[in-house]
Parts: sequence; structure tokens; C-alpha cells
Amino acid sequence: SEELYRMGTQLFTDPYLYRSVEVLRGTIGSFEYGSGIVGGVVKLETKNASDFTGGVPGVHLGSNGNGFTSSSIFAWQPTERAEFLLNYTWRQQDDYEDGNGATIGNSAFETPSWLLKGRYTFGDLDEHSVTVSYSHTTADDQDVPYDQFNTLGGTFGNVDRYTDTRQASVEYRWDPLGTDLIDLTANLSYADQKIDYTYVPGSSPLEGTADFPFLLATVEANQRYETTKLTVKNTARFQTGLFAHQLRTGVELTNRKRADNEAASAPGGEDDRVAVFAVNEMRAGGWTVMPALRYETSRVKRATTHGSFENDALMGGLALAYEFGNGFAVFGSLAYTQGLPIIDDLGSSAAAIAKMNTTEKARTLEVGTSYTGFDVIVPGDDLVVRANYYETRMSDITSYTSPVSGALLDRVDTHGIELEASYGLQNGLYADLNSHIGEGTEVDPATPRPRRWG
Repeated sequence: SEELYRMGTQLFTDPYLYRSVEVLRGTIGSFEYGSGIVGGVVKLETKNASDFTGGVPGVHLGSNGNGFTSSSIFAWQPTERAEFLLNYTWRQQDDYEDGNGATIGNSAFETPSWLLKGRYTFGDLDEHSVTVSYSHTTADDQDVPYDQFNTLGGTFGNVDRYTDTRQASVEYRWDPLGTDLIDLTANLSYADQKIDYTYVPGSSPLEGTADFPFLLATVEANQRYETTKLTVKNTARFQTGLFAHQLRTGVELTNRKRADNEAASAPGGEDDRVAVFAVNEMRAGGWTVMPALRYETSRVKRATTHGSFENDALMGGLALAYEFGNGFAVFGSLAYTQGLPIIDDLGSSAAAIAKMNTTEKARTLEVGTSYTGFDVIVPGDDLVVRANYYETRMSDITSYTSPVSGALLDRVDTHGIELEASYGLQNGLYADLNSHIGEGTEVDPATPRPRRWG
């Protein structure tokens, strides 16, 4: 999302399109997908036509009916090897009315979205496949804060924000049946996102002041992001001694462009990155050991001035878990990651140049325990309980400044406890309980005492 408060990379989609949603907790599992990630990854995989046709040639047509929101899916599998999927989602809303019955202006919207996907499998043993997809999604937000982290609007006021996102990808997979050492995928993707803003009159306290023309130019400056990425990844499964390995290795090439827009303090430029990674999940008895490494290099250059900056980082971590065989397990991880400079940090000032030569760093420690049981109280039930303690220290922070002094923070320390429990019965009745107690400390070099929050 580059600038934190603009947040132009949100996902608007139809949940029915997904065959799986996977949450990778913590930093270790994220080295396969990017750098500078502390919390984890949410990974979504879309369905193919065969998921609707049952894997046999035929046609499937489904719809949730008409209304303010409608979604239609057309799945066609002409042969066992070829399949095509089309989804169209439409959402429409008229103007709101307030409690007195008065119409609220600029509250109506219409947001269509569609996806086209096809896959062809070939080879003597169907070991090869090619998947192509294209999606087009729009989001029409009316009279909303320009700063999406400050829901009260604040100085920037409100805007009508129209987001147009187009994504295309082609993926080749080779999974030969004769060996477990090769499960290769090569994915080439392109994303183009345009964000158009229109200021809502009367929403900023600066309206009518000498600063308002500058504010208006800032909030009405449109944005455009283009990202091209090539990822080649292989999963090798093998045995060494007592350990069964699932080794995922790959290389990733990324090119990101942003249109130059000085009016919104958003310098345009280009960000080229090359990364290699390796994640090895090893299992033996009750043990799971997972080391991970990622090396990434970047070159960020300005569309006009401010020059070009190169950085690189080596990051990694280790996760351990042990299952006792009676439902109880313990786990822990230690990870180190870095976030390389982004296009937003470009500038001609000494502070901007310092940012472009600095990588944000984070160290995270996690330890916890869990219990999974079946037939605990009544036959067919299941109980899962999990507790996790974490500590994270971020340093060399360039992405945001102190809310007190405006200076760059020396470091941010966070720690907390996560508690989770779920209980389900065989008839489908279930209950979840989640709790998080956390505390953070910002160390501001310009103030004598650290700032804490909980």
C-alpha cells in the first residue's frame, strides 16, 4: 500500500470463488512470500471449473439470485483436461437516508467485479498444466476519510474514492509422478490499480484557509500502481535419516511502478527486486523443525530526480514444535526480517536520502502450547486450546514517525499473549473464544521517556 494512510491494496471479492484460505502465522512462513513481514500471511486460492463440475466434462451455472448483491458463476469443462470458469459479481446501492428522511448525497454506488480463469492439463500422465486468469474489480467508496487509519477524517477531510484493479496471471506447473523431488510452478502476474479521488466539500477544517489549495491538490491527486512479478518455485519431498523433508525453494523477480504525483507528496518511481528463498519443513516422530532463509536485493529509482538507491538484506528464522501424542504440543520460533526502502521514501532532503539507505529491521520471538482433543465431553466433539506469547522489536524505523515529536523512532517493542479456544459438536454447533492482551513501547529519541500503549 506504500503510503500507510492511502491503503490502495484492499481485496474486494466473492468468498464463493475460493477453494481454500490459509493463515500462515508469524514470520517464518512468510519468507516464501515477501520481506519485512512480521505478523504473517493470508493466502487465498481460487477454485477451478472442475471444482464445480465434479471433475467430469459438463456445465455448471450458479447464482445467488437478484438483489442489491448478486453473484453468478459459469463453469465449463468440455474435456477432462480443459476447464473454464467465469464469475460476475454486481453490487448496487441507492443513496442513504438519515434519521430525518433526508437524502445523504454521494452515498450511492455500483461496483461490478468479474473473473475469468482457464486451465489445461497435458502430458502422458497429466504431469503438466497451464492456468490463465484475469480479474477486474472496482470499489466505489463515497464520502469516506482520505486517511483510512483515521476514521474521523481529520485534516485531510473526506473523499469519494474509486478504486479500479485489474490482475492477470499465467502459471505453469510440472509435477511428474516418477519423482518426489520435482513439483515446479512458474507464475507470471501483472496487477494494475488506479485510485481516483474527489474531495467532499466541507469535510476539512482547513477549508477557507491559505493551506486549503495545497490540501485540495493533495487529496484529489490520483494514484496508479503497476506490479509485475515472476515467481519460480519448487517443492522437493525426500527423507534423510529420521526426518521427512518438504523443501520449498524459489526465486522471485518483481517490478513495481507508480505514477509520479508530487501534488500528493507521492513521488513516482520504479522498484526492482530479486529474491531467493528456502523453507524446509522437517518432520520426525513428534518433532517439526522448520528453518527458513530469504535474500532480497532492491533498486529503487525516481521517475524524474532524486536518483537511484540499492539495498539488500539476508533474513531468516527457525521454528520448532513437538507433539506429545496425547493432544498436547509445544512450539516456538525466532525470526529476523528486514523491510527494504520503498518508492514512498524517495526525496531530495537529507532525511529522505537517509531513509533510502536504511532497512527496517524486526526480531520476533514466539513460544506457546496447544491442546487438540476429540470425544472430550461427548462422543464426536472436538476441543482446541492454544496459548502463545510473543515479543517483537522493530528498529531503524522509516515508515512512520513519533506522534509526539514527529521524529523518527529509535525502536518499537511489543509483547503480548494470545489465547484461543474452540469447541464443536458433531451436529455442527460450535463456539469460539479469542483473546489478545498486548503492550507496546515507542522509544522516541526526541523525548525523555518512552511512550507506552496497551
